[in-house]
Amino acid sequence: ADKPFNILFKNDDAGTPHNVEIKDADGKSVFKGEIFSGAAEKTYLVNALAAGTYTYACMVHPNMTATLTVK
Repeated sequence: ADKPFNILFKNDDAGTPHNVEIKDADGKSVFKGEIFSGAAEKTYLVNALAAGTYTYACMVHPNMTATLTVK
């Protein structure tokens, strides 16, 4: 069964806003975390996602990307 999960997001950039947006293989947004300025951290609760590979990026800085694999 798919389960919700937490992402602990640590923003070490003082005075700079960041967040996490997760998109599926079709580019559809499946999660948008609150944008917040550093230095701070926030725990995002993400609803269950189907197994697969997702991209995530900062909505403020779309060049900041990574990959999330759900098993």
